[in-house]
Amino acid sequence: SIAEQEILKFVKSFIPEAEKLNRSKVCIPSKPFIKSFEIDIYVKSLNKGIEYDGTYHHSFGRMRADKRKKLWSDDDIRNYHEIKDVAFLLKGIQILHIKEEDWEYDRQSCILQIKKFLGIEG
Repeated sequence: SIAEQEILKFVKSFIPEAEKLNRSKVCIPSKPFIKSFEIDIYVKSLNKGIEYDGTYHHSFGRMRADKRKKLWSDDDIRNYHEIKDVAFLLKGIQILHIKEEDWEYDRQSCILQIKKFLGIEG
């Protein structure tokens, strides 16, 4: 999304190594059908990631229709972010979520959250 690209560009202006993390393998013993997750913006040196949660792509209906989630229960779909956050936390990676509605309503507040999360001064 455009907003995700804007956030990545902002983070890269302070931390050039920031990048999208595609299909990082995860192991959740109680959910063997979950094999991997992505992180929208990942800073390897800090073990931190930022997720931009778009309203459409993170809606229940859109996620339920995703063929990659056909084995997921409705509860798993509803708890997607929590499952993903725990999977990455077990790998030592912290995740910050920026919701689309927050980005659209108060971008400056989101930028301050990002800076604080990543330890960017100023």
